[in-house]
Order: sequence, then structure tokens, then C-alpha cells
Amino acid sequence: RQELELSLDDIVEVMHRCCNDALSRSAIHRCLLRHGISRRPLSSKPAVGRFEPAPVGFIHIDLKHLTRLEGHPSYVFVAIDRATRFVHIEIIERRDASTIAACLVRLLTAFPYPVHTILTDNGAEFTDRFGAARWRNPSRPTGKHAFDLICRWYGIDHRLTRPFHPQTNGMAERFNRRLADALRNHPASGNGGKNRFASHDQRDAFLYAFVDSYNKTRLRCLDYKAPAELLANLTGHNTKAGISV
Repeated sequence: RQELELSLDDIVEVMHRCCNDALSRSAIHRCLLRHGISRRPLSSKPAVGRFEPAPVGFIHIDLKHLTRLEGHPSYVFVAIDRATRFVHIEIIERRDASTIAACLVRLLTAFPYPVHTILTDNGAEFTDRFGAARWRNPSRPTGKHAFDLICRWYGIDHRLTRPFHPQTNGMAERFNRRLADALRNHPASGNGGKNRFASHDQRDAFLYAFVDSYNKTRLRCLDYKAPAELLANLTGHNTKAGISV
């Protein structure tokens, strides 16, 4: 309760699954009262915004920068489905438009349902909305950027966040923070504390395993279902109208 800042509903879920499913919510609350921990500690985490519900296939995409290892940069292409919270990542060494467009194609191939909408920020890897000489003034994308060409080919609506408001794509931003916390808490490697991973391969394996574990974790926002479970068991009311599953 104190360290993980779990809500009462989260604690009830854990107790039912791991200890005794006959325990009532009120009994667990009385136990917390007796121990003086009925109130959650004040959280230092930023408030979580709400997104309008959307059928499966509304994807938030962002690019997370990783610290250099062995003198080479690395990035995480992060994609999260709004409806199921299912996360797909790909770790890459370049962030140019063609590399990101190739990541998008692989995402669309791997995701088991049609993608109808993608939300990204205004980075040059995603859009040409801002030219080099006009970066202070919003303008419309030309539609010729590699990312936009892929979206058009697949019939996807590519939406952009408000300039200088990364919270507009908060779902991807929050998952990036989750990745950062996981990397920060990983034990240091045996290299005198210089960094927490000895190689790119070691860090990549950790990140892919972390995302796989996340996709199998029951989430309160999904009524304690896991993203992978929800994605595998979608019914008609969760899917885009006109698409058979």
C-alpha cells in the first residue's frame, strides 16, 4: 500500500487472486484501517488524463530515446492501442523517416486487427508539418512524408498532436515513463557502475521481455484484464464498425 500506492480495488483484486477470493472489499478496507493505511499516500506521479473511447485500431505512436551503449545511439519505437492498451515496440539504431516508416509497416503486419487511426507528435520522423525554416509556425503536412505515404496506402487517418504539447499523446508518453522507470530500476551491470547494461543485446532483451510481461498484466483500466487477453478475445462492440473479426 505504502510503496506501490495501490488503490483499494487493486488490493482487493490481488487478495482475491492470490490469497482468498472470499474476502469482501469491506473486510479488506477494515484491515487497512486497523493498520493505519486506509488512505493512499500522496502520489508524486502526474495526474492521468482521459482519452475518448475508440474502437481497436486507434494507435498512439512515439519514439523513446535510449542512452548510448558501446558508443552507439538507440531508440524505441513505441505503439499502443487505445482500446486494449496492447503495446508493440521495436528497438532501432536510426530515427530517420524511412526507418520509422519501415517500423510502421512491420507494426501493421504484426497487429491482428485493421488500424484506422494513428496519433503521433510533430517530430520530423513522423511528419513534414514543420519545415526547417518555419518551425515556429504551424503548417499543413505535404502528404509526401514517408510515414504519411504508408498511412495513405493503408487508409489510415494520421493525426498530429498540438505543437509543444506532448501530453496530447499522453498514453504513449506514460508508457515511455514506464520504460524509463524499468530501465532505471534494473541492477547495474558488472562494469563499475558505468551503466546498467553491458551491451545493446542485453538491454534489448530486457525491454522486449518487459513489454511482453506488461501485455500479460491485468490492468484496472481494463477491468483487470490483460492487454493480450483483451486483444485475443475482442467481440463486435469493441471493434471498428463494418470489420468482421
